[in-house]
Amino acid sequence: GDGKVFMVTQYRIAAKSEMLEIPAGKMEYGEDPLECGARELIEETGYKAEEFTHLGEYYATPGYCEEKLNIFLARKLTFVGQNLDDGEFLNVSKYSLDELYQMVMDNKIYDAKTAIAILKAKAILG
Repeated sequence: GDGKVFMVTQYRIAAKSEMLEIPAGKMEYGEDPLECGARELIEETGYKAEEFTHLGEYYATPGYCEEKLNIFLARKLTFVGQNLDDGEFLNVSKYSLDELYQMVMDNKIYDAKTAIAILKAKAILG
């Protein structure tokens, strides 16, 4: 409603640094991608969305991994309470879409799924 985008910052062992990312997580066995996205949004940010737009399905690293990522734009959010997984530590922050877009263009967003999500959201929302 305020035109801001919820982002999470968490330490990533492989990158040896904190990363600014969209809320995300692994699908449970047999789980629908949309159900997973909705669940992860609540778990990580505490917000439930009334409206989702599918932004696409992408291979994470097709050279050696078959993992596919589904990315959704979530809108019409209502706070219902954060519910992090055991051992999950992250910080939630809000940015304008324009600010995030500029961060992608300035190579300050290092996570590929996050960059894709920001670029596609910017194309849709302007």
